[in-house]
Amino acid sequence: MTKFILIRHGKPDYKILDNTVLKGHGYDLAFLSQEGIDQAKKASENYLLKNAEILISSPYTRCMQTSSIISNQIKLPIIGEVNLHEWLPDLNYNYQSKDLFLYNFDRAINDYLNNQITSLEYESINRVRIRVLNVLKKYLEYQKVIVVTHGGVMFSLTNKFYSYCQIEEINYDGKILKK
Repeated sequence: MTKFILIRHGKPDYKILDNTVLKGHGYDLAFLSQEGIDQAKKASENYLLKNAEILISSPYTRCMQTSSIISNQIKLPIIGEVNLHEWLPDLNYNYQSKDLFLYNFDRAINDYLNNQITSLEYESINRVRIRVLNVLKKYLEYQKVIVVTHGGVMFSLTNKFYSYCQIEEINYDGKILKK
């Protein structure tokens, strides 16, 4: 069984994007705040990262920057994995406000907790879980893998909410996922 060390990215700074034409998915270009940089540095010292063989990361800027800080400290290369991206609040990529994102997020969590689907506008948490488990299957040949990703992705695997740079260890063998 492979140990996957999940790390939520550090705190981003979206203020730099507020005065741009970027909307919706464009917010995924946000860099870490100074606090997020400090969180990533601290996370890189966590004992759970010891003896990891590989580091994989969501391609979103906040994850790649977090991965870069951790990679620099523990001397592992980063492998970007497109399907480790965050939950999609709008499958048409045209949401125009943070309010719509939060509204869809609340609906998605409610749907997940109640085992239902009330909208086709957003990616279901169950769909996120399937997408991410398919990525993790590619790394089952390793004993320990670091995964830098998003809170929504981590929630889909564990049913728990995570703060920035919080770390969770899970075990997965391609069929059974254990915490």
